[in-house]
Amino acid sequence: MRLGAFLKKSFIDPLMSMERSMLYICAFMGSFGFYGLLIYLAFDYTDSDLTPVISFFIAKFGFSNIFVAPFILMLIRRYMNTAVFAMLTVMQWIGLVLLFLFSTTSGDPILTFSVGVIVSFITEPFYAIYHMMMIRLTTDENRGHEVSMSELSLKVGVVAGSMAAGFMLTFLPGIVFLIFAGICLILPAVILAAMFIQSQDMDAKLSYMAQAGIDMKPSAMMLVADPKASLVAPYALMIKSGSLSVLTMLQGGMNALVSFYAPIWLKILGFSALMTGFLMGMQVVARFFVGPISGLLYEKGKGHELMLAGLIFVIGWLVWLFLPYPVAFTTSVILWAVYTHMINVGIDSRWYAGKTLEGMACREICFGVGRLILLLVLIPLLYISPLAFFMGAIITGLVFLILSVMVET
Repeated sequence: MRLGAFLKKSFIDPLMSMERSMLYICAFMGSFGFYGLLIYLAFDYTDSDLTPVISFFIAKFGFSNIFVAPFILMLIRRYMNTAVFAMLTVMQWIGLVLLFLFSTTSGDPILTFSVGVIVSFITEPFYAIYHMMMIRLTTDENRGHEVSMSELSLKVGVVAGSMAAGFMLTFLPGIVFLIFAGICLILPAVILAAMFIQSQDMDAKLSYMAQAGIDMKPSAMMLVADPKASLVAPYALMIKSGSLSVLTMLQGGMNALVSFYAPIWLKILGFSALMTGFLMGMQVVARFFVGPISGLLYEKGKGHELMLAGLIFVIGWLVWLFLPYPVAFTTSVILWAVYTHMINVGIDSRWYAGKTLEGMACREICFGVGRLILLLVLIPLLYISPLAFFMGAIITGLVFLILSVMVET
């Protein structure tokens, strides 16, 4: 493939659909709100005693990914109508009001656990609707690059949210930013839900016309409600998915490691929230260049993007052994961005290719299990020493690298 055609397939073709373009904009807004909330609260709760922040993350990753997200996805699977999306919007607003009431809580693990649950009510409806639209709008012909573009949009939001959280913590701590971040999750969820209802109705008419012999076809994949869909189906699918489930657990844990747990480690080493947030901005440039390569490797179907991601993850930690801390920090942040993009494109594309909400609910459960396991294993190591946490992170990357080479995905 010529370079021009390759770049067109990577950056232009994913944007040719108006629906996908709007999805990418909403992905930016939602991830801004999500990471802004989590980074702000995690840094605010991190002190000499790590129990409050551990409690917060257990609620957010355990309760949220393992229970709330699958339930919402299966609720959409069952009904897929305006009423269920309206209910999710109400759920988000209730969560935002409760966050306003409880956000000043600090130091009490039970109350920070409650805040983690409350944040889930705001974040999970957005991500459930986002995944639903990704299933609908990604195509078999160019899925790798479409998912890569979506990941880039998400990452720009992540960086913006992290920088905003770092700035607000440093100069203007308070509830205003949390409310703004919450609205950044509610608004795109409403937009995507409205898009889905409108486009599904239109595509249903086009499909009916096509059946009648008129040369019409739906603009994207039709999703059909199933009132009998089992709420426990995603949990059973974890077993059936085998190696993909295991790799997704590691993906969830490793992503949380570099996005949430590592910033806590960096704070203990002496890096400020503001510095961490601004240096995260360098990740966008790295992802821009690695995006086309990730999509290409996924489309080859040999899992090379996963192997390369695992190797880069390990190198991103090893540089701390050889380079001065400021240089190691900059290098590792960039390498973590490359790793995250590759692993997300590789594994998420495989779930989207399954084209079921049950599959995405299973993915959320695996993600949550991985995040929770690494939280319970690695964060307590910070009580021992930053070196113990560091060694645990390297071992995690090596496990993923070995499995990505051994298993069939």
